[in-house]
Amino acid sequence: MEFKGFMEKFMQSAKRTQEVVVQKSGDVAKMTKQKMAIMATEAKIKDAYTEIGKLVYDAYRDNEGDSDIIETKCQEIDELYADLEHAKETYAKLRNMKRCTVCQKENAAEAQFCSKCGSALAEQVDTMPQSAKEEPIVEVETAE
Repeated sequence: MEFKGFMEKFMQSAKRTQEVVVQKSGDVAKMTKQKMAIMATEAKIKDAYTEIGKLVYDAYRDNEGDSDIIETKCQEIDELYADLEHAKETYAKLRNMKRCTVCQKENAAEAQFCSKCGSALAEQVDTMPQSAKEEPIVEVETAE
């Protein structure tokens, strides 16, 4: 009978371990997807900067300018930076970290001061409970 009890406990322990592994692998997949969204947004920002540079040079070369096109491109970059900030904030939450509002450095959830600039960090950590981790990942279209 002791062997049967041992095997039942062993099977329960194995099942709990499996559940944890599945949960952790899901968390890693979400973090990876979020990191890829950050990298895609950064690439789009770089491309937009390149386009602005080309527009400015073309205007210089042709001795004409179209400030409306450049302004539209600059507004696009502003929107991309807002998307990037949101993606980075979501990534920090997925990793149970908090970001300094002064220098943007990620700090441990229990930290009270930023490890980079020394600024006081928010008292309340906005961690993502398991149910909230189902929040949609910020998806970014890639430039073709």
